[in-house]
Amino acid sequence: MALFEKKQELSRGEMKEKPRPVPSPKEEKKDTSVFGGKPSLQRWEVREELRKDEVYRILRKPKEERAKLEKKLFDLKRFRELIEPKEVRKVYNELKDFPIKFRKKYGISEGERLNILKLLKKKFLGK
Repeated sequence: MALFEKKQELSRGEMKEKPRPVPSPKEEKKDTSVFGGKPSLQRWEVREELRKDEVYRILRKPKEERAKLEKKLFDLKRFRELIEPKEVRKVYNELKDFPIKFRKKYGISEGERLNILKLLKKKFLGK
């Protein structure tokens, strides 16, 4: 069948054109971290997150020690009152590389470091 005949059939309504697939709309990535799309968190919000029972499953420390962890990781001199996601990534990368100079800085053991990395990745970075 020639192209001309196909066009005539289409114009008469004898042959219907196949419907084209509609592309699905792109889904936006949802922020599953503690930040939830916010640009930053206040220190007390971070402490409250660290006190939750979900964090106990990862760190196995009492509430008071988990709250103190906020002061160890996010030093007030370095990070001020608001904690941003980029600052959490910075602490995560320092702990991930973990040279000897950071052992004294954070005052944590190797086992604690691994648990804190897991916590930061899951809760604060949303990965």
